[in-house]
Amino acid sequence: MLAGALSELEGFSPVTADRTLHIGSRNLDTDEQEQLAAAGVDVIPGGETDASAKGRLARSLEALRVTCDEVHLHLDMDAHDADFGRANDWATSGGLDAIETCVRSSSCSSAAT
Repeated sequence: MLAGALSELEGFSPVTADRTLHIGSRNLDTDEQEQLAAAGVDVIPGGETDASAKGRLARSLEALRVTCDEVHLHLDMDAHDADFGRANDWATSGGLDAIETCVRSSSCSSAAT
């Protein structure tokens, strides 16, 4: 609904789902999971740090690199692990730590160039 209203603003174009990578999510309810899946958003949940997850992240970033000239990185502060630092009441354990955030941001930056 909001995207429809914003698309009427001069010079604005919403980011399409095929150009969206949702990294570090956790505690998504069923409705949120279904909406992201239905929209075609690529979701890599938080806490996935094994080789398979890293490979999936690399493949997703490569796909974006091929189709996108620019990358907009938005980081919700509650994506950080609450044990590392609590940004707000929504932060929970199992989120990104400082090193993971830097590595993933760097991977995103490297893939975009």
